[in-house]
Amino acid sequence: MDTRPGIDFLTYLDADLWFFDDPELVFKEIGDASIAITPHRLTPKMQYLARFGKYNVGWVSWRNDEEGRRCLRDYRADCLDWCFDRPESNRFADQKYLDKWPSTYANLRILDHPGINAAEWNVDVYDLIFDEDRVSLSGHPLIFWHFQGVKKKEDGTWKVPGMEFQIYTPYLNALEDARDLLAAKFDITEFDKRDIRRDADKPRASDLSGMGDHRPGGGKDLPGGYRRLTEAEARQAVAQGAVDGWHWEKVAQAQAQAYATLIEDMKRGRPRRDLATAAEVVKALGLSRPSLLDVGCGSGYYRSVFDHLVPGGVEYQGIDYSPAMIALAREQDPNGAFTVADAANLPYATNSFDIVFNGVSLMHILDFEAAIQEAARVARRYVVFHTAVLRQGGEAIFLTKDAYGGPVVEVVLSEAELRRLLSEAGLAVIGIAPSIEYDLSAVLGERTATKTLICAPVDAMTQRRPSLLNLGCGGHFHPAWVNIDIQSHHPGVMAYDILNGLPFPDAVFDMVYHSHMLEHLPGWQAEPFMAECARVLKPGGILRVAIPDLETICRLYLESLSGALDGDRAAEHRYDWMLIELIDQISRVESGGEMARYWREVPPEGERFVIERVGDIAASVIAAAKEGRLPPAAPRRVIPVEEVVHFRKQGEVHQWMYDRFSLGRLMRRVGLEDARVVDATESAHLGFARFRLDTDQSGQVRKPDSLFMEAVRR
Repeated sequence: MDTRPGIDFLTYLDADLWFFDDPELVFKEIGDASIAITPHRLTPKMQYLARFGKYNVGWVSWRNDEEGRRCLRDYRADCLDWCFDRPESNRFADQKYLDKWPSTYANLRILDHPGINAAEWNVDVYDLIFDEDRVSLSGHPLIFWHFQGVKKKEDGTWKVPGMEFQIYTPYLNALEDARDLLAAKFDITEFDKRDIRRDADKPRASDLSGMGDHRPGGGKDLPGGYRRLTEAEARQAVAQGAVDGWHWEKVAQAQAQAYATLIEDMKRGRPRRDLATAAEVVKALGLSRPSLLDVGCGSGYYRSVFDHLVPGGVEYQGIDYSPAMIALAREQDPNGAFTVADAANLPYATNSFDIVFNGVSLMHILDFEAAIQEAARVARRYVVFHTAVLRQGGEAIFLTKDAYGGPVVEVVLSEAELRRLLSEAGLAVIGIAPSIEYDLSAVLGERTATKTLICAPVDAMTQRRPSLLNLGCGGHFHPAWVNIDIQSHHPGVMAYDILNGLPFPDAVFDMVYHSHMLEHLPGWQAEPFMAECARVLKPGGILRVAIPDLETICRLYLESLSGALDGDRAAEHRYDWMLIELIDQISRVESGGEMARYWREVPPEGERFVIERVGDIAASVIAAAKEGRLPPAAPRRVIPVEEVVHFRKQGEVHQWMYDRFSLGRLMRRVGLEDARVVDATESAHLGFARFRLDTDQSGQVRKPDSLFMEAVRR
């Protein structure tokens, strides 16, 4: 800074960080501070690391002002005087010097945000929540992770802490990709005496061979040698044996040879991403030598993957509907357990296997719905759908192509439809892992995603479940439902913008539910949205809506106003709250608005009424304020217009309100019948109350200010 005065802010970063969100979020935390440091935030079981200092040098920032420069000069002098990789009473390397900084420099900011410098030593008190493109720690966005201690071992495998594979896998993959990039750019053929992998084996549609003379009749030609069929054409092609390439001996041999190369690479410490992910998922499930059924096992290559990459291995059973594949698997591995069987009709008793693993084969199973049901039936603990290629919405697409020289069928499901089928089968998505890219955008003209879905049975199931859809669920949902929200902070919730139309076919759900969501839409968008809800309901299906009750709010406001005018002090307190309840969430320009301020300072005489109106959320905030666990409310200020506009676009404000007349009329307008008011536990769907969506575990109504209404599609 002394030699380059143009630098106004300087930040040091450790080299083993990986950013999951925008670093600008950190700079917002720093604000106008001259110095910023990150605490270790050691959890109770990690306190043994305290000898290395209170603060971590993963991120350190200095502003080019008098105090920032003074700190940097002092730090430079300390490190030049002593800097060794061993802890002593008041120093350790360049790190423990930071312990004295808070008492030395007045304008220093300690970055306490849980998502800043997250690491193995500070996260075991949080819930790691994963969605498609975001990770959070109990609701706090994960900004960056500190991968301290990650090393490549002599056998080519990685030494990592026993942490979430969804955190470590993308980081390790990025290291491998960077290594390959350096190798290619600088013509390096060796790193640490180990071979460099190339990604020539990454499957892309544009690399696949043409259909040749194997194409079934009908359909439409697509790029990459693909052909699109209707479901009827696909079933006819299967019935006629026109897409039976997996049964061909030469196809089995070609696939086995391709995977033999990958298995050799894996044994040299260079597993392809999908193989590594499969092993990481099985390890992360935490079972000691689990029994595992590999559905669509081909020539049995995943047996080698699990034997080599999963400590203790698995009790493996492979099945494939192709006799040629099973014959080759038995020839290559005489000690393996391989059986010719149909994924849609598994020859095993219910709850036979700890894990049912479907490795890429779901997209090759025409009776995919039955295969999902069967996987759920025979699984005792988990079902893994590995490397599922998914559209975001819409119906299944049926394709044919040549695979290893033989004609086969492929089915591309949407994530929404797959989640619906999983829900019907009694499976809840508990984790999502990355996998190898399988890019079909050139074929379909739309983006596809590749995901590994880790599922667990919700409870014992003897028959197909009803299809249940929860829209705008936030953090309150039941795993037996298909749950959708604009953002996902849990694998059991699919991120999707419902204003784009619901991503499901017509007439597939027995019940659609949304709570305190409709009022967040502009009035003119409500009818198209409700029409979508009606469209996806089966005949006889039920739409249930919970919203703030405008009628009750207005009646209580007028009653409290009358009492306040008569000098009733208790009515005056009720009046203060009802005025806020009526106006605030429509007019507010900052998060929480006047409601949050009132809860912090609610007079004792009004506390009971507020809790009766709002429920536990108000009770918890009021209690925290009384106990001094809440920071003081931000001082009032004139908020710039651009901040107001940005806030009001985020979805917190109410844009319309409803009563029993307007909501019932809206239901009738979209073709629903028998609209009626119900209470929190009453429903035409007999099993609704057990899901506890409108009540808590004690049976209390979650949102007492609600109007609950149901209507039926005839």
